Amino acid sequence: MRDHIKIRKEYVRLVRAGKQEEAQQVLVKIWDRKNPIRIIKEEIPLESTVIKPVSKEIIEDSSLDSLIKIKGIGKKTILDIKKVFNNLDSLKRALLEDKVGLRDDIVDKLKKELIK
Repeated sequence: MRDHIKIRKEYVRLVRAGKQEEAQQVLVKIWDRKNPIRIIKEEIPLESTVIKPVSKEIIEDSSLDSLIKIKGIGKKTILDIKKVFNNLDSLKRALLEDKVGLRDDIVDKLKKELIK
């Protein structure tokens, strides 16, 4: 097997195993770099972010079913949201962290209504 194929397989194996630092070391060895590039995870402080709902009706209900009042979000979208999130607070936290796996237009509408 050629050297570049061995190196690529080793890198892929390390990345899939979640060993990012060791995978970076493989790349450093390949590219002959002296200063390895580190992966920096940016965390969003939840305390500094202010959550202000626009609709008072959504606050009063405080359930995922109350999202039906947002224009453009239907019953099927609510069912998809319920499959992923247990309550409105977990949805808000995921919106702040950009970890909502829905269509972009739905995420934008939810952010507009729930987070300001």
